[in-house]
Amino acid sequence: MTTPAPISVLYVDDEPSLLDIGKQFLELRHRCNVDTIQSAQDALDLLATRAYDAVISDYQMPGMDGLAFLKILRERYPRLPFIIFTGKGREDVVIEAFNNGADFYLQKGGQPEPQFAELYRKISAAVEQRRTEKALAESQQTLSSIIDFLPDATFAIDTLGNVISWNKAIETMTGIQKSEILGNGDYCYALPFYGKKRPILINLIHHFDETFAAENYYSVKRAGETLFSEAYVPRMRGEKEMYLWFTASPLYSKDGVLTGAIESIRDITHFKRAEQALRESEERYRNVVEDQTEFICRFLPDGTHVFVNDAYCRYFGKRREDIIGHHFRPVVPAEDGLKIKKMLSALTPDNPASFIRQRVIFPDGSVRWQRWADRAIFDDAGNIVEYQSVGRDITDVMTAEQALLESEERYRNVVEDQTEFICRFLPGGTHVFVNDAYCRYFDKRREDIIGHHFRPVVPEEDGRRIKTMLESLTPDKPVGTIEQRVIFPDGSVRWQRWVDRAIYDDTGNIVEYQSVGRDITDAVTAEQARLQTEVMQNTIFEYTGTAGVIVDEDLTISHVNSRFELLSGYPGADLVNKMKITAFVAPEDLKKIVTYHNLRMDNPDSAPRYFRLRVINRRGLSRNIAVTAGVIPATKKTVLSLIDGAGPS
Repeated sequence: MTTPAPISVLYVDDEPSLLDIGKQFLELRHRCNVDTIQSAQDALDLLATRAYDAVISDYQMPGMDGLAFLKILRERYPRLPFIIFTGKGREDVVIEAFNNGADFYLQKGGQPEPQFAELYRKISAAVEQRRTEKALAESQQTLSSIIDFLPDATFAIDTLGNVISWNKAIETMTGIQKSEILGNGDYCYALPFYGKKRPILINLIHHFDETFAAENYYSVKRAGETLFSEAYVPRMRGEKEMYLWFTASPLYSKDGVLTGAIESIRDITHFKRAEQALRESEERYRNVVEDQTEFICRFLPDGTHVFVNDAYCRYFGKRREDIIGHHFRPVVPAEDGLKIKKMLSALTPDNPASFIRQRVIFPDGSVRWQRWADRAIFDDAGNIVEYQSVGRDITDVMTAEQALLESEERYRNVVEDQTEFICRFLPGGTHVFVNDAYCRYFDKRREDIIGHHFRPVVPEEDGRRIKTMLESLTPDKPVGTIEQRVIFPDGSVRWQRWVDRAIYDDTGNIVEYQSVGRDITDAVTAEQARLQTEVMQNTIFEYTGTAGVIVDEDLTISHVNSRFELLSGYPGADLVNKMKITAFVAPEDLKKIVTYHNLRMDNPDSAPRYFRLRVINRRGLSRNIAVTAGVIPATKKTVLSLIDGAGPS
């Protein structure tokens, strides 16, 4: 187990003897490094050059008392732990100290050992609280940044139901800006979708309710801890109907503690409308030419059957006379019964027909899926006089659909064809199908590809990898994935990711390949840039030939090379994230480096890139140094290159 680093403490008091006693107790008996100073003003000057984990201060001091010191410190360092340690115990002082942001108030007096033991406990508690808050804030910021750039509408909540992330895509989908909803709870995130505050799929992650899921979603499927579902939204943002696909998962901290949940939402209206049109077309066709394979019935509002065909009787193993004139009801799961009741009650003269998928439990315990097209027949007064239903067994279809849902890639092939390019080709290379996205991507007409051996130009090594991958496909493992480059006619090179599936006949011979691809140039370029950056940090920075140091916006050192370690006299472990660059600058040049740094943060072009400073190392030696400075793009970090210009003085 790694031993935690000592806590660095700045102890301010005008009594030197008390400072010495406190330093000895905290350093010898507890894990603290204590710097002592006798005035608040000197403490503020020291804080400008060095970072501390906590500050201890007396109340009554000449020049500036502890409360005045606290007010200034809170303006400059709002998150730095501060403890009032004084012999004054007036209630008004205590109240004012806490009102101005003191973490703890401790009265001097009594035996030193228990007194400083209690002081250490308060220091440790305050520092740990700040570190926890900082880690949580950084974690939430990282999560928010990642979520913000997801293509699907995505948001996250904490365990109390408060919104902690709301990305750009969901801003576009709902019209609600991040600033309007972050921090709000009470199911406010349901308003843009359902017009009221109510639980949605994300709430089922922590408290799953079978009845609620059945009544509000077509079906809720689970893969591990992740939930998937679809729902119909009648009026999204008061303008249009939408079909939405949802997925929700729990969020955990790095320690495995549940911290909330995340949900992504995708508009699949176009797909659903196309599917519905196809189903209606299939239904009309089957009603005419395939009635012998579908079961048909008519029944009154009270459930009495007035007609069933032979297919219906065969399917349920019943005689016609056992059904006609009776209330025959196949056994269905309770949740499906609720869906059927809800669907039938929703039929109106303006919308008299609907479709439903349901399960039936047979006497032997087996369960099969059915798809029913139900139509309500109304009289002139608008009252239902009869229902007509046409059904068919879709167990095989549902099994295949389940397999489809379990494969995210295959799902995208169906619902995201507008962003992915799809093709089918024979083993000889002849294309038999390409979608519009494929044609747009390669800038080809469909007629120039279908029936031809169209092959994009690829580097030779990529061509060998493609051939090897296709040859490795078998009936047991028919799917392969590959990332490759394509050389376009203008000489540009782009990266693609392809998922290829081989289709086999009954004898095991390949009859066709089906491929789905997408452009991943941006992702590959970003990864290459990241790797190049790491190489530059680990090589160029180290071997640049000068003493190099990177400082954060507050001048804290975040990276050094070996030459800077030699120049400063400190090992890197004592410098990084512990000391500020101002700790090495001669007093007469402090104002210069701070001024130049602030200018560089506001406008990099306004501050000098080259200047000179006197630097004092660990042994107190002063050197005249030539400095080159520059801001790292898209960050608040500055790179300083230091060259010894005059030797020691």
